[in-house]
Amino acid sequence: SAGTWTTLAFARNGTDKWRVFHPSDDSYLSFYNDQASAHQFSLAANGNVGIGTTSPTYKLHVQSPDANDDVAYIHHDNPAQSSGTLLKVRTDAGDSNGYTLLDVQTNSGSALFVRGDRNVGIGTSSPNTNLHIYDGSGGATLKIESNLANAYDSSRIQLLGGNLSTSEILLGDASSTYVGRIIYRHNGNSLAFDVNSSEAMRIDSSGNLAIGNTSAAAK
Repeated sequence: SAGTWTTLAFARNGTDKWRVFHPSDDSYLSFYNDQASAHQFSLAANGNVGIGTTSPTYKLHVQSPDANDDVAYIHHDNPAQSSGTLLKVRTDAGDSNGYTLLDVQTNSGSALFVRGDRNVGIGTSSPNTNLHIYDGSGGATLKIESNLANAYDSSRIQLLGGNLSTSEILLGDASSTYVGRIIYRHNGNSLAFDVNSSEAMRIDSSGNLAIGNTSAAAK
């Protein structure tokens, strides 16, 4: 014991290699690496575990000041793996927008966010749909790319709905969430195009085209 610390030292040839630190305020127990001059593992009084920090604010808090460090790595090294889960995040709280399942951030904002109601945000921590993509500094873009080296590889967007439902592409702005719309009505199999919040054109199940009304007698 020395001053405000209680220490247990592990030495070789008279030189400390590792020490166990216990401060007088009982706030944590730390394993200190004298060779790296750093606290590398700590157990806080509240049960939180820190790697690279003596003040863990989560049940497991990993911190690294090294600009070139790989902070976390999960590897299943059996190439014959055919079942099992490499990483699972689970809560028993049920669906709710009051908590967060996953929050991946940079110092300028959210990169990937999974809310407790299972809504996913890219660039936003307030996803209001199943998948919400936001770019606050420019135009948000969704890119789907096949293997361009193979001339026969296709890219697709597939919208599936029930036999009596619709499949829709909504085009909106700050004034309206869908001032324009492309809508396929599975009940009757028609394809319609809305402009300025009103239907402008429809193709019915026979291929007939109606412009300015919802029915057509001929192509």
